Amino acid sequence: RRRKGNMAFTLIELLVVIAIIAILASMLLPALGKARNQAKSMKCLGSEKQIGVALYQYTGDNNDYIPINGWVDASDGYANSYGWRNLLGPYCGYTSSGWKGMLPSNAEILAKKGIFSGCPEFRTEDGNGGNQTGYGMNVHVLQDGNSKGAAEPSIRSDVGAFRFLKINAVTYPGKRLAVGDSDDLTIYASYTVTNNGNYGMNYSSGYRYGDTLRHYTGMNALFYDGRAATLLSRSAYLSVAKPQEL
Repeated sequence: RRRKGNMAFTLIELLVVIAIIAILASMLLPALGKARNQAKSMKCLGSEKQIGVALYQYTGDNNDYIPINGWVDASDGYANSYGWRNLLGPYCGYTSSGWKGMLPSNAEILAKKGIFSGCPEFRTEDGNGGNQTGYGMNVHVLQDGNSKGAAEPSIRSDVGAFRFLKINAVTYPGKRLAVGDSDDLTIYASYTVTNNGNYGMNYSSGYRYGDTLRHYTGMNALFYDGRAATLLSRSAYLSVAKPQEL
C-alpha cells in the first residue's frame, strides 16, 4: 500500500503537466491554423489555374477573343443575361445548357459546385445579392486605372463600353489580373471609387479589408499569362488597374 501511494502524482505535478500541455497547444494551434489557411489558398489557386486553362481554350476556339466580363443584357433583371462564367462554363466542366439551350445558365452554375466555386474561403453571404461564386473578371483590360466613362477600353456591356478584345491585345499580360477573388462577377478599382461593391479600394488613402482579400489579407489572382499567385493589397490593386507600376 505504501509503494502504491508513493507512485501517485501530486497536485502540483499535475498542474505542471497541464501547464506544459497548454503551452505546447498554444504554440501548435497557430501553426495548424496557418497550414489550414494555406491549404485552402492552394485549392483556390488550383481552381484559378483551371480557369486560366479554360480561358486559353476559349480564346483558341474563338479567334483569340477573350470572353466578355460583364452582363450582356440587364434589362430583364439578369434572368437571361450571360457573362464570362457562362462562356467559360463548358470548358470548366459545366455541361448544362439552361441559357437558351447553349450555355450553362447562372442558376445552373450556382447550383453545381465546381471550378467557379473553388475557393473554400468565400462566404456565399458576401456575394453581391447572394448569387456569386467568389471569382470576378477584371474590367480594366487596357485602361490605366483612371475612369474614362463610356470611352474607356474595357469590355463591360452594362456601362456603355462594350468591346470585343483579342487576348494578344491585353497589355502587361504577366502583370495584368484576369480573374481573381471577388464578391461580384467583376473586379473594378479606381482612384475615385472608395467603396465599390466589386473591389472597393482607394489607391491614395489605403485599401478596404474585405472579402476580396480573404486569404490571410491576400487576394488570389490569375494573370493573363496563365500564372496564379496570392497578392497583398497594393499589388492586388495595381494588378487590376495599373500593372505598369508593378
